[in-house]
Amino acid sequence: MRACDLVIQNAGGLTSLEARASGLPVITYRALPGHGETNAAALELAEWAPWARRTEDLGRLIERAVGHSSVPLAVPDFPWERLAGRAPVLV
Repeated sequence: MRACDLVIQNAGGLTSLEARASGLPVITYRALPGHGETNAAALELAEWAPWARRTEDLGRLIERAVGHSSVPLAVPDFPWERLAGRAPVLV
């Protein structure tokens, strides 16, 4: 992962956490039905990874992610309080 500039993933699992821990921006694209969509919604709500729901969104998100990275080098505590009482919205 250290050789990458960006991680584009579709499931929102351990790869997302590894990327964040490595200081890489993460984008969700073509989220898998079920757990992938739920994770994508939660990652986006937590402001950890934007979700490119459409192909035309992906280019803009890549440019923004690679143009600057404010991702910390360590994975911060997950902001559970942002999710309290809110179910991720699946589109």
